Amino acid sequence: MQKKLLICSSSTEKFSDDFPDLEKLIFSGKIKFSLFNEIKHKWDLVIALGGGGCMDLGKIATRENLICYPTTASGACQTSHSVVWDDDKKLTIKTTKPNHVIIKEKYIKGLPENALKNTFCDAVSHNLDVLYSINKTIESEKYAKESLQILRKAKTIREIIIAGNIAGNAIEITPTTLLHSLSYPITGKYGIPHGEALGILLKKMKDYYNFDIEKFYKIEDHNNIDFDYVVEEAFHYEKIKNFSGKISKNDLKKILMEL
Repeated sequence: MQKKLLICSSSTEKFSDDFPDLEKLIFSGKIKFSLFNEIKHKWDLVIALGGGGCMDLGKIATRENLICYPTTASGACQTSHSVVWDDDKKLTIKTTKPNHVIIKEKYIKGLPENALKNTFCDAVSHNLDVLYSINKTIESEKYAKESLQILRKAKTIREIIIAGNIAGNAIEITPTTLLHSLSYPITGKYGIPHGEALGILLKKMKDYYNFDIEKFYKIEDHNNIDFDYVVEEAFHYEKIKNFSGKISKNDLKKILMEL
C-alpha cells in the first residue's frame, strides 16, 4: 500500500479537505536537521501545499512522486535541493525535483501582505544573485531578466508566483551568491524569516544593485543586527566566491552599517 502525505502550512491547512486519506504534516519555520532525518524518503506520494519550506520538505519526504501547489514565489519547486538548518548553520541538501507544479487560484487567494512582501524580496534576490554571478549562463540570465521584468510590473499574486518559479529555474542553473550568503546569518542568528532578511539587504544595497525595493514594499528597519558579524559569517559560504561584483568586505560592511 502506498504511503501518502500532505505537507501544508498553518495558513493552508484549511484546504486539506481537498486531499482526503492522506497523512498530514503541518509545517512552518526552518527545516531542522532532526526533522530532515525523521522524514527523509518515507512517503511514496507527497503533496506540498504552501511556501518554500513546504516545497523543500516535500522534496525531502518523497520517495518518487511529489506534487507541488506553491503559494509563494520562493521558486523552491523548480530546484533540485532543499535548505536544512543545523542549529544556526544553513545546509543545502540535494533532492529530486517535483513531478508536477500547479499554481491554483483557490490556494493563493488572500496571501497575507507580509508574506507577499517577503516572497517578492526572495524572488528579486534570486534574480540579482544570478545576474551578479561569475557562473551565470545565457539561459540563467534570460530567466533572471524575464522574472525581474514580470516582478516590476506584477499586479496579481499569480504573476508574482509565476515570476518566482522562473527565478527558480534561474537558480537551478546558477546558484545564488552574495545576497543569499548574507541572509543566512541574519536568519540563523536573529530568527528573521528568509524573505524578510533579504528585504533588509535589498534596502541597504539599493544603490549598489540599482533596484529600489521600496518602490514596491516598505521595508522595516532592524537596528539590532550586527552587520559586522553577518558579513564575516557570510564569507564562510563557498557560493559567495561566485559573486561577480566589485566590492570589498570592508566596503560591504560600511554599506550595511549605514543608517
